[in-house]
Amino acid sequence: MHLKLHIGSAKTGTTTIQTFLQTNRKKIYDQGILFPRTTDYYKGNHLFFTLIGYLPDQTCEFTKKENLNTSSEKEKKLLLKIAEFKNEINSFNGHTCIISSEQLSSNLRYSSQIEKIKTFIDTLFDSVEIIIYIRRPIEFSISNVATRARNGDIKPFLEPKSNKEIIANWINIFDIQNITLKLFDKKEFYQNDLIKDFCNVTKIKINKEFIFPENQNESLDYRLIKYLIFLNKNVPKFIEKKVNPERMRIFEILLTSYKTSNICYLPSENEFKYFENKFQFDNEWIRQKFFPNRKYLWPNYIKGFREEENQLENITYDESYFFPLLTNILKRIKDSLERNKRLREQLNKSIENNQKL
Repeated sequence: MHLKLHIGSAKTGTTTIQTFLQTNRKKIYDQGILFPRTTDYYKGNHLFFTLIGYLPDQTCEFTKKENLNTSSEKEKKLLLKIAEFKNEINSFNGHTCIISSEQLSSNLRYSSQIEKIKTFIDTLFDSVEIIIYIRRPIEFSISNVATRARNGDIKPFLEPKSNKEIIANWINIFDIQNITLKLFDKKEFYQNDLIKDFCNVTKIKINKEFIFPENQNESLDYRLIKYLIFLNKNVPKFIEKKVNPERMRIFEILLTSYKTSNICYLPSENEFKYFENKFQFDNEWIRQKFFPNRKYLWPNYIKGFREEENQLENITYDESYFFPLLTNILKRIKDSLERNKRLREQLNKSIENNQKL
């Protein structure tokens, strides 16, 4: 059996691809392609598979949620998942298996970790193809600002990991002939569509019965990002280790109000030049290894630039006044509802007592 191991990288539509695979799992199964359930943690992300490469003391958000905080706890869970996965593989009569998790590229950063993945794969599969989508570094960082702002960060701008470093780590273990590298750019996709491009790589035959998911991580209005950052700074996400309900209400109001806008957050011209220079060597290395017939790795940048350098920090007086006011209003509504609830309970209790008399 052949394994197609999709390792991301981050911010390259991985969630959209996984949602497509999960939604159409039975349809691709009928084509002799298995998208396993046993290593699936959430919405098609095979996070349990990544545990194979984890170091004994390695933790992440996933392991914390699963209470896998010690090496013995991880090993116990891993052995269980491996047994389930092997049973699923052995009972499958098809020709291809697809595993997908961007954490394979983001959380496995050492050769020893990737070697553990290869050792496991070699025991189950006849051949393997590593599928990697990479994104232009500046576009990764701009897209990641929105994700980190939604997650509660007050300083969401983060420089990306080196695409070259990720690719080189996997080449060192699996050899370059087993690596399929794709550029995350609509103009580079098969028929200008990410899902169709991935299906073309994995030999999935699309027909009219397939269900196509919406984009799982749409670009956000820059005002929404700005307000989320301000919200993160001024309204606590947690109160006594519990989610702050007032903050969640404001968060939902903001998403409803600005999510559908097309006023996207863009890089400044200075940021763009900085990233192009910083990753020039990496881009040239990738071009020579995988796209030697191209003059440049990335196509011409045409999305434009923002004019304000500090666009996300420039909060007006009215905007700064809005959040405390809204928080206070929501708190008063909550207090009022709680008072009404107590009054109703007292009234019902009084009625019950009168009826007994």
